[in-house]
Amino acid sequence: MRLRLIRHRPHTRALTVTDDGLLAARRWRLLRLDTSGGRQQLGRLPVGPRRRLVAHLPPLARALRLRVLHLQPLPSGTLIATTGDAVWRAEPGGPFEVVHPFDNGKPNSEGLCLDADGRVVFGEYLLNRDRLAAVHVHASRDDGRHYEVIHRFEPGRIRHVHSVQRDPADGALWIA
Repeated sequence: MRLRLIRHRPHTRALTVTDDGLLAARRWRLLRLDTSGGRQQLGRLPVGPRRRLVAHLPPLARALRLRVLHLQPLPSGTLIATTGDAVWRAEPGGPFEVVHPFDNGKPNSEGLCLDADGRVVFGEYLLNRDRLAAVHVHASRDDGRHYEVIHRFEPGRIRHVHSVQRDPADGALWIA
């Protein structure tokens, strides 16, 4: 297989592969990049001046998780984005709003997914070395507007969730 660089985009992170290209983040802007090198801005997360400043220092932004971690389009056209402290939602053409803030953890590091029923699903990633805290898997049944706990790992069982992925063969969720 031969790979071809279509276009170099500094400070841009690929987040989701789509049929016609990529969904990506450049600092706090969310973009659609097509295979011909074109780009369309999908929105911008309304963050404060501290976060805007840290975004210009990629190693610090990565260490503090002050950046966009995931971007997931839903069948309705709604976009769901996650940062280190919240889940954000935007309807087509609308602004992004926080719909699920995190108090003690953050969304898992390897993505959120849509399950076989079309729910948005993600797990919690928190510092939990001694396994003293419960860890939750959350889901939204209403196009990303509200989230509920669909599974609770009791204290002592696990430290955190790295990934929630849908099995392409049978639709089951893999939680790692």
